Amino acid sequence: MDLKQLRYFLSIVESGSITRAAETLCIAQPALSLHIKNLEEELGVRLFSRSVQGVKVTPSGELLYRHAKGLVRQADNTKLLLSQHARQPNGTVAVGMPHSTAHLIAIDVVQELRDRYPGIILELTESSSSELHGLVLLGRVDLAIVVLDQPVRGLIRTPLLNEQLFLIRHPDMADIGPTCSLAELARLPLVLISPPNIVRTKLDRAFAAARLDYNLVAVVNATSMLVSWVERGVGATVLPWSAVHEQVTAGRLIATPLDGDEWQRDLWLCHAESLPLTPAGEIVQSLIIQDVQRRLAPGAWPGARSLPALDEA
Repeated sequence: MDLKQLRYFLSIVESGSITRAAETLCIAQPALSLHIKNLEEELGVRLFSRSVQGVKVTPSGELLYRHAKGLVRQADNTKLLLSQHARQPNGTVAVGMPHSTAHLIAIDVVQELRDRYPGIILELTESSSSELHGLVLLGRVDLAIVVLDQPVRGLIRTPLLNEQLFLIRHPDMADIGPTCSLAELARLPLVLISPPNIVRTKLDRAFAAARLDYNLVAVVNATSMLVSWVERGVGATVLPWSAVHEQVTAGRLIATPLDGDEWQRDLWLCHAESLPLTPAGEIVQSLIIQDVQRRLAPGAWPGARSLPALDEA
């Protein structure tokens, strides 16, 4: 098994067709099929099921895909590490972020790269923290901003910030005081993110512990849609300020702190211990940290504060 075979295998999976993969790779289809047959014989498993409709990845193929993606990325990163010593860093850096964080800081990082490091391209993936640290470990992204309550084996983490959670509602919704209790929250019509999600888990556990029924009117799996529905008055929700900073600043939504110390989350910048960052990756990592630190100036990011360094924690 070599990198060429893995690249061929990945191309077939991602294109969904041996014919399309052969065209993309500029290789004859019979030659590509032979490479895959040799790979299957070497591994002792079938990677694709074949029919008149085309090829379909088998469970063994799905397992190989998850690992091969990281291996190929690691090989590409190693080549970059060796080639970038004597010249301007360049290449693509894949970064994963929750929607709320990406909504606030990603554009600044892209603009910094454009102005100072035009050879570096940011490839942004928006996903939940529950998925992002897995993407890092598999090598699908180089860096990720994730919500972590405890260390994860195989991840190198840098503390970024602690972020408070708020009740987010339309200005025309029922009046709430300077803070919102759990009982008041339970009486409001709620539009919540679908699980698995750390904020959703906190809410479900808090309501269960208090033996409170809550008024759930809709569930969505995308933060952007969630914010849109709250803006239209469908219901209220719970999010960090970063997810709705533009709407709150414009007066289209109201953010009210929740009672209790549990309504907060810690954000960390992580990369895989087994996959060293390229020089370009180190630059992106530094830019993210700098942007967060700049935004933690008093009053600039409501409900956010810096996390202590690991040796101080």
